[in-house]
Amino acid sequence: MKRSAKSNVPPRVSAYLKKHFNGAFYKEVTPFKDVKGHTFYKAEISHNNSLYHLKFDRLGALVKEEVEPLMELLDEDFGMVD
Repeated sequence: MKRSAKSNVPPRVSAYLKKHFNGAFYKEVTPFKDVKGHTFYKAEISHNNSLYHLKFDRLGALVKEEVEPLMELLDEDFGMVD
């Protein structure tokens, strides 16, 4: 999986994506802070005709997963998880 130039993605996030979404398409993994200042990472993954919205804590543990059906994938918007 490629890391965003803007962030230092925890290795646990990369390992999770490789294990559960190997070969899937992803947009990017980006850090963000909640209202209390806690750092989280979010990722959008296209896999098996679904779009997964994943949220990881600062250590890389998955804390939230939402899935929606995917109608059309634009290859230029996504890279490959490897």
